[in-house]
Amino acid sequence: FAFTGTVTGASEATTPAFSAKTSSATTANANTGTKIAFASENFDSDGKYDTSTSRFTPTVAGKYFIMGRFRLSEGTDLTGLKISIYKNGSAVRNHQQSNFHYETVQIAGIIDLDSDDYVEIYFSHNHSGTSQTVDDDSYSLFEGFRITT
Repeated sequence: FAFTGTVTGASEATTPAFSAKTSSATTANANTGTKIAFASENFDSDGKYDTSTSRFTPTVAGKYFIMGRFRLSEGTDLTGLKISIYKNGSAVRNHQQSNFHYETVQIAGIIDLDSDDYVEIYFSHNHSGTSQTVDDDSYSLFEGFRITT
């Protein structure tokens, strides 16, 4: 090929980027949205993930790929297992599924974030009483990275 043009945007950074995991189980009452405590980092390229609040605040505006997943420690079958991506305290993406013998629930999406926006992962269940997430980063992760400005 005799390419004589100019390529732009090919070297745009995909940071800030982070990967967080749980360091203990998160317990929730039935039918109650509860933030998952992703209190340990696998990595945090720019120091934008806060382990004390389990919150990612990019400080750089752009489109971000955000992913969260968890597993309930409940072996009982139930139909209302939900995971949500919250932006600035409100759900912007939701996924609900059944729990048949320890299902892992995952959600992902491309979210527009301004420099002062923040994202978190919440879950809920409709099992009677309380249930908790599994504390194992094979099943419980919160990750994200900037894909473009």
